[in-house]
Amino acid sequence: MEKLVSIIAINCNGNKFLKTFCNSILNINRDCFSYEIILVDNLSKDNSVNFVEANYPKIKVIENNIKNYAKAINLGIMNAKGQYIAILNSDIVVEKNWLKGLMDIIDQDEKIGVVQSKMLFSDEEMIKSAGVEEAEDLYFSDIGFGERDLARYNEIRELDYFSGESILLKRKCVDAVGRFDEDFLMYMENVDYSIRCKDLGWKIFYSPDSVVYCKYHSITSSAVSKYLRSRNRLLLIGKHFPQKLAESIETSHFYIKREHESLYHSLIQAVKKLAENNDTKTVNRSLKELSDIIPDIFGAQKALKFFSQLEVALDLRKIRVGIYDHAFHFAGGGQRYVAELAQMLQDRYDITYIVNKDISLEKYREWFDIDLSKCKLKIIKIPFFEERGIHIIDECMIVHQDENPFDVIRDESINYDIFINANMLTKVRPLSSLSAFICHFPDKDKGKFFNVDRYDYVITNSSYTTHWL
Repeated sequence: MEKLVSIIAINCNGNKFLKTFCNSILNINRDCFSYEIILVDNLSKDNSVNFVEANYPKIKVIENNIKNYAKAINLGIMNAKGQYIAILNSDIVVEKNWLKGLMDIIDQDEKIGVVQSKMLFSDEEMIKSAGVEEAEDLYFSDIGFGERDLARYNEIRELDYFSGESILLKRKCVDAVGRFDEDFLMYMENVDYSIRCKDLGWKIFYSPDSVVYCKYHSITSSAVSKYLRSRNRLLLIGKHFPQKLAESIETSHFYIKREHESLYHSLIQAVKKLAENNDTKTVNRSLKELSDIIPDIFGAQKALKFFSQLEVALDLRKIRVGIYDHAFHFAGGGQRYVAELAQMLQDRYDITYIVNKDISLEKYREWFDIDLSKCKLKIIKIPFFEERGIHIIDECMIVHQDENPFDVIRDESINYDIFINANMLTKVRPLSSLSAFICHFPDKDKGKFFNVDRYDYVITNSSYTTHWL
């Protein structure tokens, strides 16, 4: 029975390479096997899809709905019929024996699950990749990158990790190992898959007789590429080397370059990966190690936010939303506007209304027919106004004070994942992970204790307000 190979090409804005790529694929030596070609397009904007459909009707085109390299691979595999699956990028040219060079090796041992091609730059002299190896500190690099194609790269050998730009997989291996991890988006998904193959006893080999030439083009900006490589290293460590996650922080490029925001958010994703893929004992030990060093890196306040956000990331609780309305005890349009929003969100989020005067949530049913029964209410009275017996919380009275009377609300805001300032009180500084200031109409210049510029988002409710903001 003739063997069927599904050739899956991943393309993103590679139109200028597609003619030479497709022609080289269609011209390969096909002794002893047949093949189908599937091109998965990653949201190209250069007419790639139309070009292939118009000029290469035998190639099946699948359009990805998101720019995610790992998902594109999975889409191709889902639509593949072959007992063997070749995956390659569309910015390469293959030699006539490219596929034969892979097939000759993969069937030599039933436990060989993946074979990688020899990848040369388009000058045909310099190696781009003859496999992947760990460089140091769980950073990975292509074997032979930038070296001349010398005799040592003409030997078949087993690899620890493959480069995913030109590989052949056995269907049995793919069925056993599963999908490529789409959380990686692109970069390091190949190392993750290599580890998973090896963990299940599958071997990875390099074939010097399968040769491709890479006409490299970048599908992401340099900044995005650097970010994903650093982020994905932490995801990989969390998933496969959890005992090294805490110590790997100081060798992270984020840490070295003092890109603390990127480090913060990447670590949350890495711990989520750790929890999803390791036993409870390992997770607890890793969390303890992180708790010892996170405050030193981010400071006590941000460390508190970090572990609070982890609770949400690990699905241990709902997202906490604090809505502060200093005029909640009055029946006004601004109050109703935000209360309607709270009513819509209360099933999905853990919502607490923060107010300054005695009132019940039931009052809003009476005033506006709004049901806030699944929200909580927290009354925080502000001493400045209570001591003066003032019923209206008017921030214009705060002019010469040395301390901000609204800091009591600031201190409360840290208890929420999202803090919403519902009624335009400009003197409240948010300490939550995410914050929004709802502006109903612009009516104040900046004054003492002005903090609106500290909010992540300013939300306006009309074109008029947006114009004057």
